[in-house]
Amino acid sequence: MKQRFVVSIIIIFAGIFSLVSAEGRSENTDSAVAAKQNDRDKVVSLDKITVTATRMETPLREVASSMSVISAEEVKMRQDEMMIDLLRDIPGVDVFQTAGVGTHSQVYIRGASAEHTLVLLDGMEMNDPMSPGRSCEFAHLTLDNIERIEVLRGPQSTLYGSDAMGGVINILTKKGKGKPSFLILGEGGSYKTFRGTGGVAGDWKWLDYSLNASRKFSKGLSAASEEYGNTEPDGYINNSVCGRVGIAPSDKVKIDFYGRYTGAENDIDNWGGPGGDDPNSKIYTDQTALKGQAHFLLFNELWEQKLNVAYTNNNRNTSNGTDEAHPFDSDRSTYRGRILKADWQNNLYIYKVNTITLGFEIEQERGESENSFESAQGPSSSVFKDRKSILGAGYVQDHIKLWNSFFTTLGVRYDYHKIFGNQLTYRVASAYVFDPLNIKIKSTVGTGFKSPSLFQLYSEYGSTNLEPEQSFGWDAGLEQSAWNNRITYGVSWFSNNFSNLIDFKGVFDSLGNFIGGSYENIAEAEARGVEVQASLQPINDLKLQAHYTWMKTEDKKNHSKLLQRPEHKVKASGTYRLLERADIGVDFMYIGTRYDFGYLSNIKLDAYKLVNLSISYDVTSNLSIFSRVDNVLDEKYEEVAGYGIPGTSGFAGFKLSF
Repeated sequence: MKQRFVVSIIIIFAGIFSLVSAEGRSENTDSAVAAKQNDRDKVVSLDKITVTATRMETPLREVASSMSVISAEEVKMRQDEMMIDLLRDIPGVDVFQTAGVGTHSQVYIRGASAEHTLVLLDGMEMNDPMSPGRSCEFAHLTLDNIERIEVLRGPQSTLYGSDAMGGVINILTKKGKGKPSFLILGEGGSYKTFRGTGGVAGDWKWLDYSLNASRKFSKGLSAASEEYGNTEPDGYINNSVCGRVGIAPSDKVKIDFYGRYTGAENDIDNWGGPGGDDPNSKIYTDQTALKGQAHFLLFNELWEQKLNVAYTNNNRNTSNGTDEAHPFDSDRSTYRGRILKADWQNNLYIYKVNTITLGFEIEQERGESENSFESAQGPSSSVFKDRKSILGAGYVQDHIKLWNSFFTTLGVRYDYHKIFGNQLTYRVASAYVFDPLNIKIKSTVGTGFKSPSLFQLYSEYGSTNLEPEQSFGWDAGLEQSAWNNRITYGVSWFSNNFSNLIDFKGVFDSLGNFIGGSYENIAEAEARGVEVQASLQPINDLKLQAHYTWMKTEDKKNHSKLLQRPEHKVKASGTYRLLERADIGVDFMYIGTRYDFGYLSNIKLDAYKLVNLSISYDVTSNLSIFSRVDNVLDEKYEEVAGYGIPGTSGFAGFKLSF
């Protein structure tokens, strides 16, 4: 641990030394850096655009929903590599990972379970049909070639259907622009971690393109915490390729193709806590996502159409052979889940004050799995046969703009499923902007649902009598800016009620031995709280941000707090642009106490605080170097009971673009 700390300090000082000792700057380089600074100052004053809140480009000024938009520039400043790390910064979002990079990750929005968050990559669903609750595995999602990330909080089933009970995370890929540009990035650091990335982007006449490939390797730390005597490191490998290609034969027609492939391999342990180490247990993951989109403008641009066809494939294979500690026990498993989805969206700009959106969707999901076991008692196996489920839907939305100050979005959706029948959801979101005081008052109310997963319907513990899970949520708040947007703040009150939740009900004999069970609609939960955000930019080169989330949760079945949801969360950060060449960043995060699952009873996990430092320096207009130190205070904590978390870690690298 001391060695990692020393290495981290050396990296930071090396970065600072390169900053203060750089000489001989050319006039061309200075001009390029100055141009970058001017562009950076302009970005601050621009009103951000979202496409997630209404499924069309909408200024945030007109949006009543609670949402966060993270730009590519902000991603660069943070120096994050993985999607899961960036999501920790979002108000109302809780992230928990079992150990270091590549390990199982959970994301909760405003108290909703991980499977109640819909994750989209350029409109492609990333939720895995063959996870028990159909949740998304964030562990392998990199930030390569990402234009921005939009996080929409609260029930969103009216536009997005099943899985959007708690919110939507939408990840958008960069669009190529300008002359061909190339990117080469390299990084290395603690736990023998190395990362390499290469990319190309640009446009030419009617063609635009943006392609990227990366590889990440880490020897890692023990997934089962070292605090319990586990010493065997669990490594990780990630190979990712992603891209976007667009063809525009005319200004009224555009065709886009999106794709991402990730192949990952990570070592895992049997469990968290004492004796959890396993030297040869592995998970192999293959994720493929493909989409084609045709975009048309008709009747003098009064009718906009988008026709999308998307396919995602999630494959997971686990392997755990015999070893010294388990000479007779081994197991292998295979899981395969696929989603094929088509949707047709129509935006009608008939009146200046309203935009009508009509949409139709049809989705098929399929999944299968196979497990085999070997033990001293002999072999055994289980098979989940290829099963499929079809869901069709239609929705309508009206986005109303009056006097450029009052904005309302009304929506309703009808879903049909062969097993559970019909589901109707609605949403109303209104905002009023009072320009003399630069203040926006907003409120939303809506419902959400989640259809039972394939495993919950068709496994040996499943039941085709299950009904959809449901949610009802509302929020209200205000936002205000002053001093030419150099000071902004906002506050939101929210409440989410979850009913008809699917939970496993076990059956035990008179001695307490498990003899069976099934999934049933037997659980209810509630989450309510407050989100407060503020930012200050006293000078162009300095920006300070902070947010605080207070959340009260209750499992109404057990009258206890929901697991892994802290009552208090604080995040603060500051970035400073030095000498128009260097960016220095400081991050602080506090996570309050929360409960996690234990063998005999729930375990209370201690609160913790994290401090991270980062610095980047533009050597020339084409070359920048960067370094960061995570967990500077070497905080000892657990995000999930029994699993290890990296101590003080240092990383450094370079980025070459031309």
